[in-house]
Amino acid sequence: MSNLLKKKEQLQYLSILKENTKENIITIKINETIEANTIILNNDLVIEHIEGNECLFEYLVLGDRIIEESGKKLLNEAISLPSQKVNQWNIKIVRIGNYIPISKERFKNIGLEGREPGAAYFCLNIQKPISEKVELGVTCYGSQNSFYILAIEPDTIGEITFLEGDRVLDIEGEKFGPSAQLNDLLEKGFQKSDSLSCAIERAVGKAPLNRLRDLLMTWYSFRPDPLPDVALVVDNETKLVKKGKSLPKSILKKNKSRQNSKQKIKISKDNKKFEMKSIVPNNLLLERLIKKPS
Repeated sequence: MSNLLKKKEQLQYLSILKENTKENIITIKINETIEANTIILNNDLVIEHIEGNECLFEYLVLGDRIIEESGKKLLNEAISLPSQKVNQWNIKIVRIGNYIPISKERFKNIGLEGREPGAAYFCLNIQKPISEKVELGVTCYGSQNSFYILAIEPDTIGEITFLEGDRVLDIEGEKFGPSAQLNDLLEKGFQKSDSLSCAIERAVGKAPLNRLRDLLMTWYSFRPDPLPDVALVVDNETKLVKKGKSLPKSILKKNKSRQNSKQKIKISKDNKKFEMKSIVPNNLLLERLIKKPS
């Protein structure tokens, strides 16, 4: 690879990083009936929880910061909004990155029965690498009609797009079957466009989260053998935890190569060691997105 191409790739990496971490101020007018105290904010006015009223998920993302309500600036303190039931609600928010809520029709097409408590749902863009040889740097596990991001390589498009534990729900609004290969779907999509929109489920709250996602992360980190039937594993591991046999939680370095049975997107072959800092991804309000580019 030429030095010029390497420089272009680094510039692309920094450009996307800057785009994904910048703050956008957005004014939102919600013409829906909203019950009182359905949104819980922390001391920094960041949304930590949306209670029940699913229409709000089509306007807001967990991690948004509400700075004004009905033209009035809010003080930095933990509160619940709105203070009373309203039929129209005007707010001003700060949203980090190029994340947008999933539209109602798109969410219906995904076909999920419910939303996980403590999870954010939104769309994000994956940028096509400048060079076809550049790795997206993502290891994933396909389950039913979605993919779980298990590991991410540093200095790749994947690093500035995903977090470990993200669940990819669709690509460009199109569902995919259990036998699909994520890398094939992305490569096919990039033939038509330089960027692809993906619907994502991401853990950001303190509530109990998706057991399957957490288990996949745990199994991938600590077990060398391929993952067997997921439902059976979930039941067995839950029984072990109930008996007091908790799973290990520590920084882990693995020297063994990844199993071929797991779906990969061009993982570097010369990366002999992989360090996973947590078995569950960042649970503190899109922590990585707040990290400013150097």
